[in-house]
Amino acid sequence: MSAGLIHLALVLVTFTVRGGYSTPRYLVVPDEITVQMYSSQLITVRPSSALEHNVTLSFNCTKPFVACFNNSEIVLPSNTTTGRHVTIVGYRPGKASVDVRSSSSELIVRKAVLLVSVARSLQLDIFITIIGWCMFVCWTTSCYPQIITNFRRKSVVGLSFDLIALNILGFAAYSVYNVGMNWVPAVENEYSLKHPNSANPVALSDTIFGIHDLLTCFIVVFQIAIYERGDQTVSKLVFAMIAAALVYAVVTVVLVYVHVFSLLACLTFISYIKLAVQLTKYIPQIYLNFSRKSTEGYNIHQVLIDMAGGVFALVQMFLLAYNYEDYESITGDVAKLGLAILAIFFDAIFTVQHYCLYPATDINTETQPLLPDRKTRDPKMKPLIDWH
Repeated sequence: MSAGLIHLALVLVTFTVRGGYSTPRYLVVPDEITVQMYSSQLITVRPSSALEHNVTLSFNCTKPFVACFNNSEIVLPSNTTTGRHVTIVGYRPGKASVDVRSSSSELIVRKAVLLVSVARSLQLDIFITIIGWCMFVCWTTSCYPQIITNFRRKSVVGLSFDLIALNILGFAAYSVYNVGMNWVPAVENEYSLKHPNSANPVALSDTIFGIHDLLTCFIVVFQIAIYERGDQTVSKLVFAMIAAALVYAVVTVVLVYVHVFSLLACLTFISYIKLAVQLTKYIPQIYLNFSRKSTEGYNIHQVLIDMAGGVFALVQMFLLAYNYEDYESITGDVAKLGLAILAIFFDAIFTVQHYCLYPATDINTETQPLLPDRKTRDPKMKPLIDWH
């Protein structure tokens, strides 16, 4: 048996020396480049390891009216990993993928995916990035005024618990969608195949925003547990909505498991939970304000900041579409589009309630507790957990 193993080892060594097994060589190219309209840009391509023979590469844009190469063919020499330059010229705004072909099977090019984005203006692109971060700052800080108000008043009376419960459901669904789109390679590949000429519409800031706001919801839940809350509870209707959403999500995951839906479709369907929540979550707070004829306990500053975030989000999406003539990107992120539009709509209603229908009294209701002194207050007005 040992003689047989020695013979097999000798055969493998001989086969390897003769080139039977060689290290795979891949073409290394940038994942994505951005070039301004009527301008050119150099990109460098190289093999992952030295080639045994010269290899000719040809480059072809899927949309030649958007961009094309000045030198569409180059030769990569053997015995070196030194890169070669290719010049790409942008003609009109848009996005195009590049088809790369090799004259030899020695160099693997199937993993060389290059997306070319031609912008009307790179300066506008910088402005769009700034707008995106303004949106991120607004939406990630809009929850803090309410937390501060609850802390100062030591009370959550006036804040709808249905709103908080639906917020947790919505941001959980939104975070699952964003994490999948940003950090799951299989989902990213599916999106690239379905939208070959569009970049991933979910930015890193979107993912951080969703996770952050989900965590802040739990801070409010803790405040509900320790502060005065009156007779407020989560309604049975909202509990039923949450249960229905969870069943919907589980069924969607099962359908992926049995290969009825793709993983990308599953995440898209789960993102619809966030849209449904966004469509309904503010209604309990609006009704609570209406029934109390007051917005006391619900911080108006969070409403104004949230509205600003929605405006920034819409401006960013439409400027991106304009700069790259990529209007498909607007509908490619339905969750973000719906989130922005609905946020502006409902925040406008809250603004009218606060400043027009139920204007605040002279008392600073953001810091002054609504409840009487501990010794004289109604015994029903108590926290879930009494720390005294």
